[in-house]
Amino acid sequence: MKSWLVALMLLTGVAPVRAQETGGDRLRLSKPSVREQLVAAVTAQLAAFRAENWEKAYAAAAAPFQTVVSPARFVSLITRKYPVVWKNTRAEFALPSDNGQVAVVPVRVFGAGTSEAYNWLLVKEGKDWKVTGVVPQSTAGGA
Repeated sequence: MKSWLVALMLLTGVAPVRAQETGGDRLRLSKPSVREQLVAAVTAQLAAFRAENWEKAYAAAAAPFQTVVSPARFVSLITRKYPVVWKNTRAEFALPSDNGQVAVVPVRVFGAGTSEAYNWLLVKEGKDWKVTGVVPQSTAGGA
């Protein structure tokens, strides 16, 4: 995991995925209604990337993330560090986990003859789920 990503997760209040705890509440498999909301939030952001609608993709980010990362930095990070996400053609979702306030959504993102696995990290803001980060899944023994 890149040091800037760890720093960003700490600044935005999101613990690393391995800890899977926030406020003492462990993450559990999401209920079907929450699962639908989480998948919809990630799907909307991926669609915005495909359409190169940077404003909509950035709007899907949580307020603490937006406080730390400017729109210009956001575009730069995605285009340089996450080319498959930026140019995605489709995504496959594994079962999300949440604790009502924080969620992790495992996603395999496909694009240009390749695919990569990520964990989308989300937080509840009001009634909406917002993205706080996208963490590459480890290929050496699990995330």
